[in-house]
Amino acid sequence: MMTFAGEIPITVRIETGLPSTGRITVRTEPEHADDLRRSFDELGLPTTGDVVELSVPEVVTTVFQVGGILGSQLLVFAKALSLWFHRHDGKKIEITMNDQTLRLEGMNEAQAARTIRVLRKEWDDKWREQFPDRFPPDSD
Repeated sequence: MMTFAGEIPITVRIETGLPSTGRITVRTEPEHADDLRRSFDELGLPTTGDVVELSVPEVVTTVFQVGGILGSQLLVFAKALSLWFHRHDGKKIEITMNDQTLRLEGMNEAQAARTIRVLRKEWDDKWREQFPDRFPPDSD
């Protein structure tokens, strides 16, 4: 079976940083990275870094970080993703966060922010469980 370029999904991998840092790492294909970063920048979320990494089998990924995603900024992060989704209407987009597949298409920003918040809390709780002296319980 032949695969056409239009059938290949855009992939976005989101990984949250250590608890209470507000840092989120984003990985996507180089041809989509600038547009995705622009969505965050337009809403005042600073992005840093621009690393291109190669992985087997010859997959090229651009990596950057979005900082300051604490509290209400999570809603702004979700809104930036929503803006980017709308720019790519009609294209298949695969989102994973902390190794879990997300279905954010069709959600409003508040719903997407709640989903992201739950996954980030699960990730933070894993860190806190392993290193309770380094990452005390969060007040959220």
